Amino acid sequence: MSWTIIGKGGSGGGDDPVAADNLTGGWAAYFNGDLTPIVIPAATPTKLTMDATTGGIQDAYLPIGVTKIWDSANSQFDFSELKLGDMVDIRVDGSLTNSGFDESFVLNFIGAKGSAGEYTLPFASGNRLFPGTSIVSRYNGIFIGSQDMIDNPSEMEIVTTDAATGFLVDIYVKIIRRG
Repeated sequence: MSWTIIGKGGSGGGDDPVAADNLTGGWAAYFNGDLTPIVIPAATPTKLTMDATTGGIQDAYLPIGVTKIWDSANSQFDFSELKLGDMVDIRVDGSLTNSGFDESFVLNFIGAKGSAGEYTLPFASGNRLFPGTSIVSRYNGIFIGSQDMIDNPSEMEIVTTDAATGFLVDIYVKIIRRG
């Protein structure tokens, strides 16, 4: 597939054509081998960890030139093999257990962690009216829009109104590359 875009990307116009580009892609899935719940203190941003080395990694279908997207040792996304303009769709499946009534959560994607360009993307949110365990599955997309995204890791972080426990079950990542 070939696309021709007229004008300067993101600038709102112009008459200079931007060269046609081919899109390619691939995917990977990472499965948690340790389903021990993580303690999530009330109103405290908590990084969600996942060690896929003991659970399973399906990365045979990543795009050419990309060897991994999830760093199990640090529980972080690693976009260092991607380029500006590449797109990444992420599905996160997890388990969340709360013990009170009318509690809420926000699941955030923290992009370019530790850099001047660090940002927070609200990934999912919910309200639990009753105590118990619920499965959380959310799908969202990001784009590699800065060198900070390439040079720095990204993470999943959760904030709950009351103390809770939870863990990531798996992460599915679809990559669409430009060029």
